[in-house]
Amino acid sequence: SNIIQTTKMSSEPRSLPDPPSDGITSISYLPNQQSNSSILAATSWDGGLRVYDTTAMTSVVARNMESGPLMSLAASKDGSVYTGGLDGSVRKFDITTNKPTLVGKHAGKKDATSGQNCVSCLSPLSPPLVASASWDGRVHVWDVRCSSSSTPASSFDLPGKAFSMDSCDEKLVVATAGRRTVLLDVRRDGEVVEVEEVMERESSLKYQTRVVRFFPNGGG
Repeated sequence: SNIIQTTKMSSEPRSLPDPPSDGITSISYLPNQQSNSSILAATSWDGGLRVYDTTAMTSVVARNMESGPLMSLAASKDGSVYTGGLDGSVRKFDITTNKPTLVGKHAGKKDATSGQNCVSCLSPLSPPLVASASWDGRVHVWDVRCSSSSTPASSFDLPGKAFSMDSCDEKLVVATAGRRTVLLDVRRDGEVVEVEEVMERESSLKYQTRVVRFFPNGGG
């Protein structure tokens, strides 16, 4: 669907203005330490990042991220929005300046056809780190302060394509092809970032896991 609706502060769904012209791929409220956030970000197959104020029911930003179709997004605690493209790129968007910046790119398959390096998942870690996972079967952790460099701060090889990822404190959980679930620990010592596997197992579910999330308290 390309229609964004909200039920916040209302019992009836209301459609937001300026919807994408193609299917929506990811949607997230921006974190707000003081109160419940009303700022909603969405990515879509038309390559656009859109940001809305769901209280005022207005469009704040509509920006083409120059990545082709956008497949994922993550909202960081510092107010930045990150997008993952079908072309393998990870970009940071500053809402206050309306400026996108290339963070890096997945290029695990050098001879990849269209979409094989697609950034299917993004998760914020403690600033200035953000994690991306791709159909190339890799997790990259980026230090966004080093956006002039295309080299990730650390990487980890997954057992297959990444379909879903979540973060909690310094941990990542990734659902991959083959019904595998991988738990990773991201450790930072000064400028050195390391990604270590805590656990990998086959899902007990009969079918492929499409969405994986930590409990809000991080207990599982």
